[in-house]
Amino acid sequence: MASIEEVPTDNAEAYDLYLQAIKERSKWRGSATFKAMKPLLDRDVALDPNFLRAQVLLAETYGRLLWTGEDPDRIYGAKTLELVTDIRRRWPDRIEGHLALGHYYYTVERDYTRALAEHQAVEEVFPNDMEVLNSLGASLKRLGRFEEYLRYMRRLVVLDPENALVAWNLIEALIGNGLLEEALVAADEGVKKFPEDYLWPLNHAWYRLFLLGDVKGFLSLGERLRKEGRWAQAGSDLTWLLYGQGYVKTALEHAAARMSGKYGWNDMFAETDRAMILRVEGQDDEAQAAAEHALDFVRLWIETERPFPNTNTRSWYTLAAYCAAIAGDLEAVTKYRASSFAAPVDEYVIEDETLLTNVQIDALLGDAAAGWTRIVSLLGTHYPLLITAEYAVTWSTYLIQPS
Repeated sequence: MASIEEVPTDNAEAYDLYLQAIKERSKWRGSATFKAMKPLLDRDVALDPNFLRAQVLLAETYGRLLWTGEDPDRIYGAKTLELVTDIRRRWPDRIEGHLALGHYYYTVERDYTRALAEHQAVEEVFPNDMEVLNSLGASLKRLGRFEEYLRYMRRLVVLDPENALVAWNLIEALIGNGLLEEALVAADEGVKKFPEDYLWPLNHAWYRLFLLGDVKGFLSLGERLRKEGRWAQAGSDLTWLLYGQGYVKTALEHAAARMSGKYGWNDMFAETDRAMILRVEGQDDEAQAAAEHALDFVRLWIETERPFPNTNTRSWYTLAAYCAAIAGDLEAVTKYRASSFAAPVDEYVIEDETLLTNVQIDALLGDAAAGWTRIVSLLGTHYPLLITAEYAVTWSTYLIQPS
């Protein structure tokens, strides 16, 4: 098999575009990372259709756009399969075919066991390749194999100490193994080391909030983001933290700031948060109007049989049921919950988040005991950061531990 480490292309411009895409990949900004990579790599493979490594990275990029919820019509998912099939047809004896197939299993099928197997086959030949090791670590994380995940992340930090994504993944691996003090040290170091990465201050404040209870630090960052015109980036956690600290008006303003103007799922989440706060505050008419508006969006999306933003069908139906619960539409709650329970089980982290959403639904339906039973089932489990500010504040507001 040909070496991944060979000179990948004779086209200097194509190689430069590839390096730019690799640089983008070293920073995690969710779908924004892959939106930035796509035009670089599209142009790259147009300049050199035989640039195999660029073809593989483009396949992952299309798959990641689906994985991060940016492919409601499944165009990118189909494109990923097309690219991977073409790679394996044109280069049947190249190890990169296993790399591409692993990306497909991970991003499109969400079959992390098969993705891991494909990438392990590549690791046997090229044990120090960054893309391969990153991919292995990602599958191990999704499978909840945190001890192995940490071993890979420690190796990657040595291989590429200037990689912001690797540094961030190391923190996740440390937390997954219960090494919280070391994780905090790594987070403190990372926010100083990567000042140009605008998400590091937010993520750093987030971890300090959940590991140290640093409410003041998170609120301070929120105010800074507000002054910089980036207030929405703090997301639902800030909305609920503001509310939990008694800043009701500011929490509602923040929820409104998260609305994009072009109504989509993120807008629905923001409006649902707003409706929930209004409901708890006793402003039922305004809460009902917001909840029904959000539910209308959800209902139309489902009834017209549009695919969900990504393939986590079970969690999307649960979120639809939560929206219906806030609106008081018990028929829709029952319908969407039934669809959720009938859908395939998601990866364990998504499953736990789905369970926590069901806690909120139980509480809204007046069954606090059922909700508390679900919470207890998660206490002391594999992932210490499952309880977010949203859930914590919501529980303290309307979910009481049964005596």
